[in-house]
Amino acid sequence: MKILTSVIGSYPPTDSNGRPITLEQAVQAQLDVGIDVITDGQTTGDMIDIFAGKISGIELHEQNGRRQYEIAGELGRPADGIIVPDQRRAKTYLSRKKSQALLKGVVTGPYTLAKACENNYYGSESDAALALAEILNAELLEMQDIIDVVQIDEPSFYNGAPDYAENLFMELTKGVKKEIILHAHANKNHDLRAEVRKVAGLPVQVLSYDFTANPQIFNVLRGFQFNQAISLGCVRTDVSYLPDVDAVKQRIMQVCGHFGDKIKYVTPDCGLRLKTQDSANKIMRRLVQARDSVCRAQGF
Repeated sequence: MKILTSVIGSYPPTDSNGRPITLEQAVQAQLDVGIDVITDGQTTGDMIDIFAGKISGIELHEQNGRRQYEIAGELGRPADGIIVPDQRRAKTYLSRKKSQALLKGVVTGPYTLAKACENNYYGSESDAALALAEILNAELLEMQDIIDVVQIDEPSFYNGAPDYAENLFMELTKGVKKEIILHAHANKNHDLRAEVRKVAGLPVQVLSYDFTANPQIFNVLRGFQFNQAISLGCVRTDVSYLPDVDAVKQRIMQVCGHFGDKIKYVTPDCGLRLKTQDSANKIMRRLVQARDSVCRAQGF
């Protein structure tokens, strides 16, 4: 089975001259280096702004340079969707380019959104997260006719998935037929075994972690049976240096040696929003080169 290359979601919002990068430019950058499963690049804002800024009932307060979202009323989804228009735009661009690349729709998870907002309307954090899950479920149901695969981003799982995570994800994924990747982060200071087992119990088909920054996750996953495939984060994005292609190749080979066909995707550890455009392109190019080298070595 050929391993597919992808990105976590974001691409730098500006070029080297400080000019805004358009959705089409972000998509083309991924195509230019040979990424198999592309995203819209999330160049219009960060993962919180893109969603919280469009959901009615959420207000943005800015004071002394500090930005805080507040859930101040009943939450509602805009009539034309949150990121649905951007997914259509990305799909149109791929069609115009006659590209065979797949399109991944990236959605910030309801728990992470709830954690990012001050809740002054719903009775509890779990109620607010569930209301967000209902809105995001409607977004996914409309979006799944456009995209090829879904990714749910829950970086707030870094401090532990909530006890209500299973109910939350049952609501979030209800009726969704496309493959669902869950991208989470791990905190080595927590009980990783318990946390990863909890995440592996959620209704998703692929587990995505920052495996290079947190290699302890490998030992946890090797310690129990799980049904999901793996999206392997194999290039750190939280450091200034770039690994060479051979180092990335060896990382992929090592993990394939343990998990075999469970490795479905290889990606950077996290998004590329905070990188320069040149650095982001080099990370993606080296990822593709390393994957190609692994596939040649394994006869794929």
